[in-house]
Amino acid sequence: MANEPGHVVVRCTQCCHVFCKPKLLPCLHTFCETCIFKVQEGTENEKGKVFSCPVETCKEEVAKGEDDLPDNILVANIINAKSVACAAKGTVKCTSCDNLLEASHRCLDCQRFLCVNCHAAHKHMQIFRRHRMQDISEFFCQQQAQKRPLYCTKHQGEILELFCETSGMLCCSKCVEENTTIPRNNYKSPDEIAVSYRKTLRSSITGLEKKLKSLEGERDRFDRALSLLLEKQNRAEAEIVRSTSELISKVEEAKQCCLAELSSILTRENPRL
Repeated sequence: MANEPGHVVVRCTQCCHVFCKPKLLPCLHTFCETCIFKVQEGTENEKGKVFSCPVETCKEEVAKGEDDLPDNILVANIINAKSVACAAKGTVKCTSCDNLLEASHRCLDCQRFLCVNCHAAHKHMQIFRRHRMQDISEFFCQQQAQKRPLYCTKHQGEILELFCETSGMLCCSKCVEENTTIPRNNYKSPDEIAVSYRKTLRSSITGLEKKLKSLEGERDRFDRALSLLLEKQNRAEAEIVRSTSELISKVEEAKQCCLAELSSILTRENPRL
């Protein structure tokens, strides 16, 4: 399975392809929307409208209805960024099939490049009928437009090249000169801020991963304790059934003895009557 930098998996374990509209389950496992739909369709559960996570070691139950599952925005953005970066180096290929044909369109919902054949199939399949399509040339024009510098609305021709940590706003060099109330060291380049935020996010993710491992350990301990409790319950129930059967047997035996003694007494007394 292919991993991206930062160990983010971008391929679905169900279809083994790059995620198509990745959906996030409550157990934090991710699958294509269509793969989740297939899992739901093929699952019959006696508890009602639920299905189990396809991951063998998980099997957490999830309420049916793929529309309620959130998109995995992180994975979708990584796939999108990778596709755009690859396309910038040359002609982009279709990411929906293995024919390596040149892409003619981009599906904005699936976040996939489509060749002419896949685009035609995409339009006619009911599950994809409402997906938004964009011509490949229009898509890259939009990508280039997003890379253009932002200009200050207050100072004409000045590029917004600094980020103010106090106000949380982008500003130009003239904005910095005019605003004397904010210390100069509060202004940083967007790239520097991005690096800082990435470090903070990585630290948060590391902390969450540790907590997740701890919670998984607690869950395993709970499962073992529950299993032991159920085992004790089964033994206790079996002992109760055994003891009850034994008591019933003794009572039945005592009853038969009493009846036999009564019959014997009546037999002895009968000649006198």
